[in-house]
Amino acid sequence: MVKGAAVGSMPVGGVETGGGTTQGVESPGLLAVGGAAVLAAGGLFAVRRRTRTSAVRHDG
Repeated sequence: MVKGAAVGSMPVGGVETGGGTTQGVESPGLLAVGGAAVLAAGGLFAVRRRTRTSAVRHDG
């Protein structure tokens, strides 16, 4: 048997929660910039795809 491994007294209370980084939007400006970047990437993807398919149709 291991000596000194027992808890001297039962802990009371719980873990304090809340107030973490996911509580609210800490930087709405960065969120807006990220959303704009995603939209711009989607737009570029659509334009690139459209120009590539139209070039294939005219050449072949």
